[in-house]
Amino acid sequence: MTAKKLRPFHESIVQRINEADANQLKEIASLLETTLVPKNHTQIIIAWMTRCVSLRFDRSLTLKIGHIVLEQGHKQAEQSPSP
Repeated sequence: MTAKKLRPFHESIVQRINEADANQLKEIASLLETTLVPKNHTQIIIAWMTRCVSLRFDRSLTLKIGHIVLEQGHKQAEQSPSP
């Protein structure tokens, strides 16, 4: 069996969001609520919002998770040294 190349969480989560059904989105939401996302915040938010809209997912949870990831992105930017 060929081993799959491992990717960082912040890259693989975008693919999982894009492939998720409504039940899987609930699990991903739970994961995003409790996980520190180091990078790729904008792409995660775009994937999350796009998928949630296409599935007519719970609006409150859609916005809540989008806000959580956005806040993490802001905090990461504040902590990053300026060039």
